[in-house]
Amino acid sequence: MSALSRDQWVAEIARKTGKPASDVEALLKRLGIEPKLTHAIPKRLKLRSLAFTGEKTGDYETKIIDFARSGLEPGMHAFVSDANLK
Repeated sequence: MSALSRDQWVAEIARKTGKPASDVEALLKRLGIEPKLTHAIPKRLKLRSLAFTGEKTGDYETKIIDFARSGLEPGMHAFVSDANLK
């Protein structure tokens, strides 16, 4: 989302609150509220281990799945199996 000008910011608040922009502007000035532009800080998710269990069913066979992997380091990981292509 691009940064809004002060007038656009006030207009957006007025639209969302159903109040006239002049009232919004007066209230913001009275309370000393100014727009503050900040950059988004990305959130990181670190998977250190992955485990799941289940049952894979199909037309020809049923397989019990019991998967666990620990000690994962930062980076990209892929867990694949030739059996999934059959």
